[in-house]
Amino acid sequence: MAAQVPGNIGVQSFSNRLEGGSKYEPKRNVCDTCRMQFILEKVAWRSHGDKQGAKQSTFYLHLFPYAFFTKTQLHAWWRSIDHLRDSDHTAFFVDTRMYFRQFAKGMDTGNVQGRRTALFGLGLPAFSETVSNTPVLPIVAPGENYGLQFLLALEKAVVLSRWFECRVLLSRSPVPPLNLAHQHIDEKPVVLMAEGMPRNLSWLLPSTSLDPAGVARLCETLGHLHRIADTLYYQGSDTDTIIHDLATAAADDPLALYSEADRLIEQKVTHEKASRAQAATPEQQAISLSRQLAPVLRTLADQS
Repeated sequence: MAAQVPGNIGVQSFSNRLEGGSKYEPKRNVCDTCRMQFILEKVAWRSHGDKQGAKQSTFYLHLFPYAFFTKTQLHAWWRSIDHLRDSDHTAFFVDTRMYFRQFAKGMDTGNVQGRRTALFGLGLPAFSETVSNTPVLPIVAPGENYGLQFLLALEKAVVLSRWFECRVLLSRSPVPPLNLAHQHIDEKPVVLMAEGMPRNLSWLLPSTSLDPAGVARLCETLGHLHRIADTLYYQGSDTDTIIHDLATAAADDPLALYSEADRLIEQKVTHEKASRAQAATPEQQAISLSRQLAPVLRTLADQS
């Protein structure tokens, strides 16, 4: 029944809105709210579905100004989107890994690199002005679980908030649930707000609303995590999964970063044991990796 119900709306989203003991089939009686959301998504963006059944979630990045967007800015935004869409571009992959690598090295140049993709990444809106008078970008995030998908979307939100120099609201809804231009923390503007954050990422994102200083700290933390992931990477592994595992391990106790890093070191050494040259024993390699990661882990623990 995909024609009646979009893939990101489960039965629980609307079946409870029917009267008790209803004789009607829930999937054939979608509530008006869900149906309107479905229509908005179909009108404003190309299909986000994956016919191969891969796990993914769609997030929406709502951009708000610090003061206001001028008419010229908004006109340039829509013209740029039209030009890219007319060039038959479907989506763009933003290379957050390279961005945070540079940030961890103190090379905060503000450069954002990316490439054209078919589905994952930033989707190009078609008629998103029918949803909001501020720019909206869909983020299609793949991943085996919602925590990993949220992490990928969060990284893109952080990078783009700095790139566009504006406030960003990360939400699962194509309609902004609030006007972020009115949100402040101790008279400081809220730069980033994330809706629907999973609990196991509470160490990485202790608050769902961040001021400029909070976004800078989040960038620094992500930079350190990417540095660790680069060190622990081996052929066949996934740096995004390594970062997610480290962040979730520290949710209850930041010192758990050490035990998780030790597990990942053993995993890397074991995997490379068969193909490694005889220049170093597994024990020597593990000690070398530990020494490389110790200063970064200490910094992350101290920040917590």
